[in-house]
Amino acid sequence: MNTTKKTLVLAVALGLSANAFAAQDKVVVASTATVQTLNPHNAGVTMDMSIANAIYDGLFKFDENMQVQPNLATGYEVKDNGKTYVINLREGIKFTDGTAFNAEAVKFNFQDEIDKKQRRASLLSNVESFKVLSEYSLQVNLKSPSNTFINNITHPSQGMISLQLSRNTVKILSHTQ
Repeated sequence: MNTTKKTLVLAVALGLSANAFAAQDKVVVASTATVQTLNPHNAGVTMDMSIANAIYDGLFKFDENMQVQPNLATGYEVKDNGKTYVINLREGIKFTDGTAFNAEAVKFNFQDEIDKKQRRASLLSNVESFKVLSEYSLQVNLKSPSNTFINNITHPSQGMISLQLSRNTVKILSHTQ
């Protein structure tokens, strides 16, 4: 069999196996390291961060020049000399479980991270409170003025998780099981 036919047979076989995996309700990751969590807010090791970065989107992202660009947010306003931030969100976005992405979901993500003292909660240590202004607008009140707040929430660990997903237990099977 020549190389072209072998490549075609392999492509078809991989395509068929991908469909079988797509119907399952689990994420399979091949790794030489043990995955400890799929929660981006609690990711502490490189492998966990890499996986979380591939799964979850954040409000902002860094471009190739390390400039902050909107992602799930459309933009933000800085008020009170850097003590208040108003984040405006994209409309019509849903999490993979079908729940709505909105200001309540963002507030939940940040508040949950702070309340549970997740590994990356230090990125939010200057937050005093959150206020939902509308379905797609969240006000963040800081304890003291900050010009790094948006950079902090652009960190890959600040990916957004649906409320439903965060409440469900995610079983992680290591490669040794």
